[in-house]
Amino acid sequence: MKQKSGLVAFLFLLMFIFCGCAKNPTNTTPIHKNNNTLDNEKIVVSAYNREGKSSITLVNPENGLGEVLLDNREVWLSGEVSSDKKSLVYVDALGDTGAWNVFLRDLKTKKIYQVTNDSLGKLSARFGDKNGKVIYSEVMGSSVPASKIAKIDTESKNSVLLDSDQKDRAAERFDVFENKIVGVFVSESQNNKRWEEANMKDIELRQLPYSICEMDKDGKNIREISKINAIDIDFISYGADGKYITFGGKKIGNDSGSGIYKLSIENGKLERLLTDTMLKEKEKSIVSEIGPGRYGVLSKDEKKLYFAGVPKDAKEMTFKDIASKPRSLYQYDLETKEIEQIYDPKEPVIITDVTISY
Repeated sequence: MKQKSGLVAFLFLLMFIFCGCAKNPTNTTPIHKNNNTLDNEKIVVSAYNREGKSSITLVNPENGLGEVLLDNREVWLSGEVSSDKKSLVYVDALGDTGAWNVFLRDLKTKKIYQVTNDSLGKLSARFGDKNGKVIYSEVMGSSVPASKIAKIDTESKNSVLLDSDQKDRAAERFDVFENKIVGVFVSESQNNKRWEEANMKDIELRQLPYSICEMDKDGKNIREISKINAIDIDFISYGADGKYITFGGKKIGNDSGSGIYKLSIENGKLERLLTDTMLKEKEKSIVSEIGPGRYGVLSKDEKKLYFAGVPKDAKEMTFKDIASKPRSLYQYDLETKEIEQIYDPKEPVIITDVTISY
């Protein structure tokens, strides 16, 4: 199994051990209200509670309401809602293999369809088209030691690994927009080497060069947008118009701690949106740090950053067998610099994924 940094990596590994169980989603749950005026913009929040149960909630930042789409799962979930708000694609550990596999849920009929059922672990899943006939997933396993992006036909169940000829180029994170895929790539051999060094000397991981690249949906015509030195890049997401991405990482360039950034696909211009340093310098901040996962997506009008953060004065606690600080979902107004909580999970949780449906 390839090594990943931090708490996120450890929890990812645990998902191969657990197996999930289904339960019908609960009714709409009220969540903290705010004054946004965004049209049809929904945030998908995956969370893991202290009892080791996971859920996926569709959050409306305009009226502060959340609808639970899945709950009572036994693994750490990751999911995305289609642009028409009719389907949910997610990874779960159900089926014969015990490994993560890809599932589709019809949000109207509540029916669940298992897309894959094999031993390759699926770390995330994204829609490849509007009707859900094509799904993309990050896969890894004994036969795929360097994680790759797989293109999956949901009708035939056939899948194709993209960039499979580059054995040492691991796809760490990815997202899909119309006819393009953006991905974060790193050398598998260099990554393994730095983990060995860190474990042997009991030191922090050193930075590696990460390549952020865009490619066609068949994995061809790969173009490097930017090369960034970092300890880790945990998250990546296309913006509403596909002209930029947001990504989150640890020790990006010369920055310390965690941060969320905006990157132009056209010219590679990098913009710092929010960092741990900025939070510490902010007077009376209700968020102490961004924390592991570093999830952050921009609103359609690019005026607000929705991000997962650690509440001020939060204490470390146990989530089943894992020690971590709880997290919640916030919005950061890029003009006023104000932070507001927009999702109250009503119990301590670790947020395990954040995606957005524009």
